[in-house]
Amino acid sequence: MIEDGIGSIITTMEVYAPVLFVHVVDEFSVIPMEYFKRSSLNNTIYSDYKKETEQYIEYNKYSGNISIGLPPDLRIDVLPFGGLYDENEQKESVENIVEIVSHKQTILEREE
Repeated sequence: MIEDGIGSIITTMEVYAPVLFVHVVDEFSVIPMEYFKRSSLNNTIYSDYKKETEQYIEYNKYSGNISIGLPPDLRIDVLPFGGLYDENEQKESVENIVEIVSHKQTILEREE
């Protein structure tokens, strides 16, 4: 990161490498929002609550892998890709996973 001298970030350098974030928490507020502004290879949270599940998917819609619940209550796999949070808007994301799903990409959902 490059700062302007008064604490504001004026640019962020891209790093292209696999990144793994694992968050096991009860409240989303515990996780700083800046963690959700980067694409990553894997994000995982375990929760029995549907609202938390939906919120987590929204935060991580550009992630390579999202696994939620007592594995795998809900697991969504999409292609991993890097870049800024909004860089791939309307491209490869959970929002349009049905359109890009293939034999290499699967959606697995299990109801208890």
